[in-house]
Amino acid sequence: MAVGCAGFGASWAQEATAPQLENVDERTGVRVNSFILRPELRVEGVYSDNYLQSEDDEQSSYLFVTRPEVTLESDWRRHALILSAFGEYGLYTEDSDDNYTEFGGSAIGVIDITRAAGVRIETGLSRLSDGRGDDNAPGAAAEPTEYTLGEIDIEGRYKRGRLRLSPVAAFSLRDYDDVDLIGGGSSNEDDRDRLTYVGGAEIGYEFLRGYEAFVRGEGLLIDYNGDFEPGETDRSGDSLRALGGVNLSLSRLVEGRVGVGYEQRSFDEDDLESVDSVSVDLGVDWFVTPLTSIQFIGEGGVGETTVAGSSGTSRLAGTVSVRHALRRNVLLGGFVGAGTEDFDGVERTDDTLSAGASVEWLLNPNVSLGARYAHTNEDSDAEGESYTENQFSLGLRARY
Repeated sequence: MAVGCAGFGASWAQEATAPQLENVDERTGVRVNSFILRPELRVEGVYSDNYLQSEDDEQSSYLFVTRPEVTLESDWRRHALILSAFGEYGLYTEDSDDNYTEFGGSAIGVIDITRAAGVRIETGLSRLSDGRGDDNAPGAAAEPTEYTLGEIDIEGRYKRGRLRLSPVAAFSLRDYDDVDLIGGGSSNEDDRDRLTYVGGAEIGYEFLRGYEAFVRGEGLLIDYNGDFEPGETDRSGDSLRALGGVNLSLSRLVEGRVGVGYEQRSFDEDDLESVDSVSVDLGVDWFVTPLTSIQFIGEGGVGETTVAGSSGTSRLAGTVSVRHALRRNVLLGGFVGAGTEDFDGVERTDDTLSAGASVEWLLNPNVSLGARYAHTNEDSDAEGESYTENQFSLGLRARY
């Protein structure tokens, strides 16, 4: 979870927009006492030429998605509170077993203790499902694997002069349901259930106006709490992660964060080898002109897996996206992404390339039409895991 709250420091990656692009979203919302209520509804039709992300047995399908959302945001002089909820229903024409329902909610609170100190708390609870091509889902699953995700993040902040101290703590849980298999029977997914605890701190120093150097250290404890049968692998363990970099807040031209470091995971079971990886935390918005922005996003670290023989993965991924206001009410977009995931303990590496384009036409400040295209290609050393998928979609979004 990473949502910024205005007025509480660039280190929490507050969302920034160039003035002309900012005016594209002219919603005022509905005032409810000292809160602003902002409802939204998105309806979208999607066509995929390989929706199961299969290497050999490619199947096409249309998907119809309905997604309502609502946000309630405080309008206070001090402190902040943002409450949000969503629901999403997907209907496939090829196979109704692939239909899914997701929903959830979150709360973000900021407490301004003093001008120099404060606390930010974010919590969420969602009911979600794995994508049909997820590497960790059973290959013979007859339907998407559903799970419950709960998260809470706490970050403190104390700044004196140019120096900043931010202690952090986080907790998350994932609880997977059993899933029916093609041909009968079910797969017990309890071995994917896990609790994750995070604790650490970040120290920043503003060496120039708009430039803050930082170092961050974290310890992670991952507890897989399933009932493991003989022959099954318990991947519980702990990680140490350290990185350093720069937070950027250069007027309204560049906002974001660039961090690089190292992460190592060790496991409770002696027969599992430790995994290490480059750790990357990159999120930069560059407003090239008042009408054009470029966003850079990158992440890297140790990932979870249930692939037999592998204790974990070393992953690295990045995306560059462009947004341009062709006219006040016509927005163009495009992106290019690449990623690699190396599975420790087995001869498998997955390399992914993706690209796409989009256009959004604002009929008025509250209603817009959109179209997008996305291409994904995954090349894997594992048999049957490579695939290519093309997606086309048309959608309507209404918001107030």
